[in-house]
Amino acid sequence: MRYVAAYALAVLGGHEHPTVADLERIITSVGGEFDAAHAETLVKALADKSIHEVIKAAESKLSAIPAGASASAPAAGSAPAKKEEKKVEKKEEKKEEEEVEVALDLFGGGDDW
Repeated sequence: MRYVAAYALAVLGGHEHPTVADLERIITSVGGEFDAAHAETLVKALADKSIHEVIKAAESKLSAIPAGASASAPAAGSAPAKKEEKKVEKKEEKKEEEEVEVALDLFGGGDDW
């Protein structure tokens, strides 16, 4: 993904068709590791294409995917975990209340408070 981002940055910087060297300068300038083979594959794939056309094509493909299908479904096991957490919290609260009552009894008269 860093190569695609670097390619897009190079285009935004004025290079209509960035080279491998352009991508290397961008990626290494932020401390990223550079693999010339990955960069070369991307540059060759986009050599005769406009990045703007590629993005438009990707947008049309992404718009066909239903956005709410997976986002609205709860993660596996998340609902039971929440119920279990509530039970644990209630038990802890009850235990704390009992400890306070015992402490008050030790000092002779929790009813006087």
